[in-house]
Amino acid sequence: MHKNSITSNTIAVSEIVGGMLLLFIAVLSFTAIYSFVLPLPEPDVDSYVKLQGYVNTNNIIILEHIGGEELKSYCIDVKYVNNTLIETITPELEWEIFSIGDKPYPINSTVKLNSSDDKIKIVVRKTDEDREIIFEGILQGRTINSQPANDSNSPYLISSLLTDTTNEDLICFNKTSTGEKINLSFSSTSNVYNWKVDGSSIFNILYSFDINNSIKDFSNNNNTGSNLGATWTNRGKIAGAYIFDGDDFITIPYCFSSSTIGDMTIEAWIKTNQTDGTICSFNRSDYFSLSATDGKIRWSSTANGNTFDLIGLIDVSDNNWHHIAVTYVQSTAASTIYVDGILDISSSDFTPGEALGSGSQISGFIGREKGIYTSSGTQSIFIDDFETDKGWTVYDNVNDGEWDRGIPIGGGDRGDPPTDHDGSGNCFLTDNVDGNSDVDDGETFLISPLFDLSSYESVSINYSVWYTNNDGDNDNRDYFYVSISNDNGFSWHTAHTIGPDTPDPIQWYEYEFQAEDFIALTNQVRFRFEVSDTDGGSVVEAGVDAINISGVAAGGAGNFTGIIDELKIYKRSLSEEQIYQNYLIGNTGESDISVLVSEETITGQSWLCEVTPVNQNMYASSENSNQININPYGGG
Repeated sequence: MHKNSITSNTIAVSEIVGGMLLLFIAVLSFTAIYSFVLPLPEPDVDSYVKLQGYVNTNNIIILEHIGGEELKSYCIDVKYVNNTLIETITPELEWEIFSIGDKPYPINSTVKLNSSDDKIKIVVRKTDEDREIIFEGILQGRTINSQPANDSNSPYLISSLLTDTTNEDLICFNKTSTGEKINLSFSSTSNVYNWKVDGSSIFNILYSFDINNSIKDFSNNNNTGSNLGATWTNRGKIAGAYIFDGDDFITIPYCFSSSTIGDMTIEAWIKTNQTDGTICSFNRSDYFSLSATDGKIRWSSTANGNTFDLIGLIDVSDNNWHHIAVTYVQSTAASTIYVDGILDISSSDFTPGEALGSGSQISGFIGREKGIYTSSGTQSIFIDDFETDKGWTVYDNVNDGEWDRGIPIGGGDRGDPPTDHDGSGNCFLTDNVDGNSDVDDGETFLISPLFDLSSYESVSINYSVWYTNNDGDNDNRDYFYVSISNDNGFSWHTAHTIGPDTPDPIQWYEYEFQAEDFIALTNQVRFRFEVSDTDGGSVVEAGVDAINISGVAAGGAGNFTGIIDELKIYKRSLSEEQIYQNYLIGNTGESDISVLVSEETITGQSWLCEVTPVNQNMYASSENSNQININPYGGG
């Protein structure tokens, strides 16, 4: 499909929206395809009339009112394509009013379209003072012999000029070649179209969200999602969708064919009044994240260890439906954001040829970034109640009293903790024995696992500590230190000091510090708890429990609040024309047809479309269309 140019076809459709004429072009004898040829106007709609013109299989010119308001007082100009007037037709009295749902009206013109070489221009205009044009289209005769009828229950696939060349769009209908609905016995509310080239789906993931409590992948790649709290609604952009309220999400498996991603497209319909929220993510610092920030679309992606953010210019937080699409082209390293079919912003931040991804092949999310977020955008990184061993290390140079994990058994009679802090049972404490369990002559260190905090702009480390040193000959002279390292423990920075006085009253206390206040956040972060007996004679007891690390990812948008529908991830970078076409068809809210524009096809390819009728309870058997083999375009 070539935007901003009118091509000669057998069906033309036009609209008057707010006084602006829009043209559509299509081909088929029993229905129309809605393909904008002029840009979509602003949605300030005062009036709305839609007419369809086409040439039927008997080469008779037909006009039909297919939407909008009633039309009165009009006439029809029949012209050559160079705009030379042939005749003006005033319809007979019974046809003076076009009403919604009127049957087709044959134009009794002296001009006959006997073959595909015959073309005329049809103009419908009002006969009042302003003489407003409400329809304009170039129609041509047809010679239908290039595409045989397919199986009686198969979806009908045609090319726009019926010659199957690289210069034609492919159009798939949810009807057979005779105009009958596929799967007649199934009551459908929508249809899902899985385009296949040379036997392989063009999708990695194809989620329609039209079935209640199902995240089925209609690409046949078995990348089924898991819903964790999102609410299904039948008021999506097309049939069903999922509502996200800030603390729920959908998990999706790693769906790409290799550990890195080459050309790709991700698209979805969204509706939100929130300025920030993650739409879909495979972790910004691992692969990519599609989100909104300050009401604009943000595409964050990583290649070869470098992460870049591309932020659009169009506001999408107005609580209206918006079609969002992002493409990545590996050969040029170009990332492009589209909103409602229109290019928003594009940039090439990586080296041409670089693929996206770290190779980690992590799972993805719809409605949140990697990890667990609160609605404010804080992500849980690590939680440990010490009921299991999560990789802590003990290092010491003491005679007695090293760190030990277990349920406290000392009873608290020498300043030791009688129980853990969070009630789970276990904690880390110094020498978990009854009686003499204090630290003697030296230091003992409890060192955390290694953390990658490089993708965060802010990290909070929360922990609970029990500490006493108020007994013995040299009481209240020792310290409890919390230190942090960003080079895997080669160097340490003190973040928190308790002592020398024992906290009063003696009990568990909860503490917190911001990691970025002491170190640069890297992928080599550890922290440790140090307790010591340096002067001898004192009784030093300590415990650590309830570790909770959380953070805000750099560029992280937090969870999504709103509605998401029709999420698709493609194996290719879609053309601008295809994204525009997807927007136009989706914007109707219907799913009667699907169009693959000519920019997507290559000579020698074989295309078909698998159509699956669905309703909110189930899906019918999928039906493959007839196959079209793409021929070279000979010009003309």
